[in-house]
Amino acid sequence: MSEMLRIDRIVEEQAESLALLLSQVALRQSPSAYYDNLLGYLAGMCARIRDEVSQEIALSATTEEERLARDQLLVFCSEALRSIHFYVECFEHADELTAPAPMMQLLRRMGDRLSIAKPFLLKGSTEFNYTYWPVGRDLNRLAAGIPGDLGVLDSHFAVFSFPMSLKRDMLSSCALAHEFGHLVVDSKGLVEDVGSRLAPEEQRRMAEILERHARTGVQIDFEIATRVNYANHVLANWIHETLADSIGLLLFGPAHFYTFIYWVIPMGSYGADDVEHPSTSYRLGLMLRGLEALGWTDTVRIDGDDSWQQAEQMSGLPRPSDDYRFQAASECMALMEDVVWQVAQDCCGAAWFAPQDYTSAQDRMHGLLQRGIPPAELLVPGAQRFDPAHPVAILNAAWDFYRKGFPEWDSCFPSLSRCERRAFVNRLAVKAMEVAFVLAAQHQLESGEQG
Repeated sequence: MSEMLRIDRIVEEQAESLALLLSQVALRQSPSAYYDNLLGYLAGMCARIRDEVSQEIALSATTEEERLARDQLLVFCSEALRSIHFYVECFEHADELTAPAPMMQLLRRMGDRLSIAKPFLLKGSTEFNYTYWPVGRDLNRLAAGIPGDLGVLDSHFAVFSFPMSLKRDMLSSCALAHEFGHLVVDSKGLVEDVGSRLAPEEQRRMAEILERHARTGVQIDFEIATRVNYANHVLANWIHETLADSIGLLLFGPAHFYTFIYWVIPMGSYGADDVEHPSTSYRLGLMLRGLEALGWTDTVRIDGDDSWQQAEQMSGLPRPSDDYRFQAASECMALMEDVVWQVAQDCCGAAWFAPQDYTSAQDRMHGLLQRGIPPAELLVPGAQRFDPAHPVAILNAAWDFYRKGFPEWDSCFPSLSRCERRAFVNRLAVKAMEVAFVLAAQHQLESGEQG
């Protein structure tokens, strides 16, 4: 009984401290209605769990079955409270997370163009990584196990976490294109779309591949189905990841590719698969082939910049693994690469960022960057007014500028280190995108267009 009372008290204190934290968060200035919606739902869940815990503590369990049932419920409540606390962290530094505001504006615009106006918000993190969290799906699953009607969140409500240390780094923030890709994949059911587009013969071959690898070293038939399911789970995760990579590449062009390689090259482990992701070498190979298919190869190759050559070398690295799940998923992915790429292209449609959208403005943007001027306005030949530059073109120009630099600029600022140059380019990119969005909004206002 003393052990049970200790668990009761821990969960009760956990609920009380979380309720206090939620009340403090509610006093802060909210950056958007999405934060308000999430905060209201979290507060409702917390209050319902507190009521349930109080009721369980008030009841006296007399039988072993009753004590076990109460123990299981309290454990579930504790896990739910921990999940709520994780998402409450979205409100830490929320007043600062308007940065990088231009990136969030860009992603919301892309969501509108792709007809997935789903709620998403940023969560600052101390981890040096960008991550997609399907908060709506997670919280709805938890709410289903809590007695009482809590309602439901939009199942595609998403949270993108990012390193707080890079909150003003526009170049690194291009990694959010991949996380946004995950939201697109879930919202549009693209993993299922890939499966439905496979020809019957391809589906049969994949089923054979999965079962053949699942039977490796196993003699008992009833274990085979379980092992096939495990391999299928890995395959679905890998399809999700490669779709997100493809969507990031289509929407952001080379900027997404260079953000990826500048992040992964220093980290190593290029040939290692895991349950959630195919290996970095495999993903690089897919992106290189995607850039070539889209016509970006000549545009993004820069003399003296060896990052492209490094990516090509890494994409050819072997992927040794004795895990049957990874072996099966790798063999299946080889069969469906073209289908995955086609599904991503069809999804992005006219929203994809084409080379001609960049090359027509490239020289002028480079010239403005070289003179330290944000490339927010581009004079269209024959036009009587300045039109804002495409925000993705600004990001790609910033990456070009950072990678290659300019002799004239280097002679003017010879003492700047590479880190200082990156900070300078980031400031220009942020200002350029801010001005571009202001100009676009002004144009909408003057022309009476619907935003």
